Amino acid sequence: TMREAELGMIKREGRGWAMETWVGAIRMAFKGLQRNPTFALAVELLLATGIAATTTVFAVVDAVVIRALPYPEPEELIYLDNGAHARVDFVIWESEISSIRIWGGVWNREADLTGEGPPDRVELGRVTEDYFDLLGARVVQGRLFQPDEFGPDAEVVVVSHGYWQSRWGSDPGLIGRQIRIGGSPMTVVGVLSPDFRPFRPTDLWTPIDIDFLAARGHGTLVLSVVGRLSDGVGVEAAREEMEAMSESLQERFPGSLHDQEDGSARQTPVVPLKEVVVGTAGRTGWILLAAVGFLMLIACANVANLFLARGAQRTREMALRGALGAGRLNMIAQLGSESLLLSVAGGALGVTLALGGVHLFGVLEPGMLPRADSVEVSTRVMFFAVALSLATGLVFGILPAVRATRIDPSGVLKADSGQSTQSRPQRRLRTALVVSEVALSMVLLAGAGILFHSFVTLIRVDTGIQSSNLVTVHLQLLPPYTEDERAQFLDGVMARLRSTVPEVRAIVAAPQLPFQNPNGGFCCSAGTFERNGVRSGFTFRQPVTPGYFSGLGIRLTEGVEFQLGDEELRPLPIVIDEAISQQLFSGESPLGQSLGIFRGAPMTVVGVAPSVKHSAPDQDPIPTVYMPWRFLGVETDNLTLGIRTAASLEVVAPIVREAIWAQDPNLPIPEIATMEIRLDRSVAGDRFLAALFAAFAVIAGLMAAGGLYGTLLYTVRQRHREMGIRIAVGAQVRDLVTMVLKEGTTMILLGIGLGLAGVWAGGRVLESYVFGISPRDPLTIATVAGLLATVALLACLVPALKAASTDPLEALRAE
Repeated sequence: TMREAELGMIKREGRGWAMETWVGAIRMAFKGLQRNPTFALAVELLLATGIAATTTVFAVVDAVVIRALPYPEPEELIYLDNGAHARVDFVIWESEISSIRIWGGVWNREADLTGEGPPDRVELGRVTEDYFDLLGARVVQGRLFQPDEFGPDAEVVVVSHGYWQSRWGSDPGLIGRQIRIGGSPMTVVGVLSPDFRPFRPTDLWTPIDIDFLAARGHGTLVLSVVGRLSDGVGVEAAREEMEAMSESLQERFPGSLHDQEDGSARQTPVVPLKEVVVGTAGRTGWILLAAVGFLMLIACANVANLFLARGAQRTREMALRGALGAGRLNMIAQLGSESLLLSVAGGALGVTLALGGVHLFGVLEPGMLPRADSVEVSTRVMFFAVALSLATGLVFGILPAVRATRIDPSGVLKADSGQSTQSRPQRRLRTALVVSEVALSMVLLAGAGILFHSFVTLIRVDTGIQSSNLVTVHLQLLPPYTEDERAQFLDGVMARLRSTVPEVRAIVAAPQLPFQNPNGGFCCSAGTFERNGVRSGFTFRQPVTPGYFSGLGIRLTEGVEFQLGDEELRPLPIVIDEAISQQLFSGESPLGQSLGIFRGAPMTVVGVAPSVKHSAPDQDPIPTVYMPWRFLGVETDNLTLGIRTAASLEVVAPIVREAIWAQDPNLPIPEIATMEIRLDRSVAGDRFLAALFAAFAVIAGLMAAGGLYGTLLYTVRQRHREMGIRIAVGAQVRDLVTMVLKEGTTMILLGIGLGLAGVWAGGRVLESYVFGISPRDPLTIATVAGLLATVALLACLVPALKAASTDPLEALRAE
């Protein structure tokens, strides 16, 4: 029988610590867990939940932050981190800076691909000669560029592996074929390997025209520059040499872009390339890992509580084993085997769930993290998951086991019947575990509440436009388009749309509409304005078509909109926003006032518009001067159309494509989307982060409530005889309920108090992630604390009612 087998093993345990002991212990542990499946299932689910969440987030952090860049000797790579650079400077750096042995530059811009299949908008990278060698690029088809191809007549192109698959279906016959990029024929000479990941996503690469860029001087700021440090040289040495070079360039080219406004030399910071690639995502990743670490600790505390309760229930069994000669190490092996089995099962389930979590993350991640496409359950992540599951099961299983075996067999066996006991230290430990769970849950819930409140504040921001019923499409009229051809194209498209779009209310155009570019900025000229010695801040000049303001739902605070033919008037009529009005006119009405000369035309203010948020609701409006589109808009490649209509996007989109292709059948149309979609994308990162924290916090809160419920229920069972006696001597139901609730309330208040201290201390962590509220917003924190207290008190109610329903006769008879 099983009891005889157990007794036989106990006798063998006294002979020493051997493999036979372990095998027997594991066998008995498995049978013991089968006899108590509820306990086993609870532990496995707790471990699996914590391990799955922690492993998923660790996989993200590993791919985004920890893992080295996918280039040879990535620690040697540096980046010049103050924007784009002139080719003239690049040539000087390449020849005169000794701390960097290889230089590479890339000019990324959008281009039109035509000639095979439908026209497409691609990301084109024009690279210097050593760029591919610097980053260790290899090809799977064809070759890379030859040195003699970096000149004005370069007509070759290399294709990324991803674009080769999506556009040409991995056709090996692409090598040697011609495609047209920006209207110019290019011969495909190579396809890059799939493991080459540029630090900026790029579809096609062409050699850069060195002489052309050098001839443009210091004003042509187009190159992103990377470099490889010389042997034995650190980043700090390269930084110092670059600082000295900046001083030298200021002396060589006085009055150029090397001078700052205060007359000092403009510095070109040298930073490790990984810092630039990871950016602020590193901090976000570590915050997520800390949050999910709290969740894991709560799961561990619950597991420890379950093992403590099980150990207390098995006190008499352990005493019997000790009386029959079992050593303490042998008993620990028995209990440890159970925790080992549970940790392995929970870890296996957790890793399985983590595989789904990583896939779900890839689907839901809104593009806020770099290298997110490389997130996977790698060998390192798998090792982390296995180590985490084993460590969790063993530490939080064996420690209670050690405590459970610290018993006096004679004292326990002399005790009344089989009633399990719990010492005061055990009760304190269980209470401390529950308090810590509540405290950690409070921190997570407060963080989630702050982020959610911030997100709600963000989406309620008045952007300055009416986003509903507005369909947008962004185009690029690249050369060989001339200014006249751009004007003719726009006139033709707008006329066709007015006659074909159902229920059309307005059609407007500008180089870029609000929220068109999630990275901010405009596609047109910028600068400053001056009036009576007062200079405005950095200001965008935005050319717009007549009806632009009413079409976007922008109600002018003063003046009138543009009319057809206004571009021919002198002085040129302009509309300024309220920010410029306040800067330059100090409360005085600007209508009819002159604002200097632009492109040879004197300007007169005819209207004042509210300030509009252009890139995201959490970014300040960019001061803007609006001009008639034909005066300035024909000079820019960019053109964005806005169509306000009551018809749905599904109805409007085909009509818009037909109208555009009727004017130019080779023009790529990247995307047609509503303004609401674009606005939603601008807050996608904030929503994703808030949702993640909310998910962690809800799970943590439920775990904490479950731990509180289990602890109080166990306490009530331990005090079953006491409850019966209290009722027998006249205690009222409310007295017993109050007694249990008081114990639970004490733990809740202690946990929330500790959690509030943690929230206050860690408030600065969320400063850069919140908008419109304080990271220690008292209303949000109070609301979260009240919610957690309510849920926890509800968890206390069942054990309290259980205590009140004790039958005194049954309780005393059991004794």
